[in-house]
Amino acid sequence: MFTKHYSQDLLAYCHGELDDETSRRVAEHLLECHRCRQEYDKVKSAVAMASKLEPKTAPAELWSEIDTLLDAQTADGKASTAQFKPTHNSRWLRLCLELSPVIIVVALLFTWYHYRSTKSSWIVDSVSGAPRIGSDSISKDHRLVFGQWLETDSRSSATLEIPEIGQVEVDPNSKMRVIKSKPTEQRMELDKGTIHATISAPPRLFFVNTPSAEAIDLGCKYTLNVDSNGAGLLTVELGWVSLNVKGRESIVPVGAMCATRPGVGPGTPYFHDAPQSLKDALSKFDFENGGMHSVNVVLSQARSRDAITLWHLLFRVSGQDRERVCDRLIELVPLPKGVTRDGVLSLNRTMLDRWRDDFEWGW
Repeated sequence: MFTKHYSQDLLAYCHGELDDETSRRVAEHLLECHRCRQEYDKVKSAVAMASKLEPKTAPAELWSEIDTLLDAQTADGKASTAQFKPTHNSRWLRLCLELSPVIIVVALLFTWYHYRSTKSSWIVDSVSGAPRIGSDSISKDHRLVFGQWLETDSRSSATLEIPEIGQVEVDPNSKMRVIKSKPTEQRMELDKGTIHATISAPPRLFFVNTPSAEAIDLGCKYTLNVDSNGAGLLTVELGWVSLNVKGRESIVPVGAMCATRPGVGPGTPYFHDAPQSLKDALSKFDFENGGMHSVNVVLSQARSRDAITLWHLLFRVSGQDRERVCDRLIELVPLPKGVTRDGVLSLNRTMLDRWRDDFEWGW
């Protein structure tokens, strides 16, 4: 015996508007509850029917009879269909009135669906070639809604306009979809390929899921690439982007880059003009178990501009290795007032963030 049913949540579940935990509970409940599953099938059918409705012009004769009926209501204070000659059109009107509850429900569903689709969908324009949404080729002003895949081949590209958020350019050989669209969170999934995002919204409203990390916009412009193996590369052109997975975070500033790998997450950020030996050593440290030998190369090659790289290394080494990274970082950017070496070594986040704020002068 179920103690709770989910009838009131089925419409939101059908459109993917529930949070992950509630959605999981509803899905599990539908597997076992025949009653809720029947209701869910009805909701799905109604939404599917509403989505296929097209505006139709009512017959002129119908509007004439409605006007007559309204005039009669005004004159007599009431109306009865018996006052009218039972013409073909009046019989059709009577049938409509008998079916009005169904028509109203469908109309309301259609209105709601249209409003939701307009507000939550992203406008897609073809830039070149023939991008596809599902199996359909697109040209101008198509809408990408929850769950639909947008794909480009080697000859096609597209742009996405995200309401009140910004624009995303989709390069050839890319595949992405919308997985959440609401005022407090616009989220897409990049399965493969390259996007260029220009975001004008406040921070932490636009997110991109990739096979190896989540990109969180902090008010910026950036390029994100995902290869066929799920490995990613982020390049920030304006502002900041946070790359995160399971608590492992890299905060990437303008002019910097950061690689990601499935099963590992984001590596250590570095500036595009950093010495190649530093970049190679970071790659080995992050993804090839390079250990302190790789860190030693980074410490020896780091410039003042590379302080952000060493700042991230503080979180990824421990003990005497963290002391060495800290001391080298102090050489490059002295500790500001209120920040102590002991506080840094204990990873006091307030102190670390205050110190990081001093790095920008070197960029």
